[in-house]
Amino acid sequence: MMSVTFAIVALFVTPQETTPPNQMVTMTASYYGGSDGFHGRQMASGERFNAQDPTVAAHKTLPFGTKIKLTNPQTGQAQLVEVKDRGPFEPGRQIDVSATAAKNLGFKEQGVAKLKAEIIGLKP
Repeated sequence: MMSVTFAIVALFVTPQETTPPNQMVTMTASYYGGSDGFHGRQMASGERFNAQDPTVAAHKTLPFGTKIKLTNPQTGQAQLVEVKDRGPFEPGRQIDVSATAAKNLGFKEQGVAKLKAEIIGLKP
């Protein structure tokens, strides 16, 4: 008689707004959608990921549809993004953006940047 043991591990994230609207915070950002194979995959919101869409962002807890104005204090470049996915899952990072958003914010070459983030609000 053969005995089989299964281990099931699940990560449940309860979305909640952790930063009040119009409050400025600093977030460590990275990007996805370069050559990592995410382009075209379904995001946690159900939409398809488009690496060329500069408005795509991933956050672990903010509700889908939350709009965030990101500003790179090193370059002054800004981009409005919308939470459409979950992540990032790298320690020390609070937000992921599309490759195009990273380019628009001036940190695609570095891969990671500290950005000023202002929660604008939920999608109407």
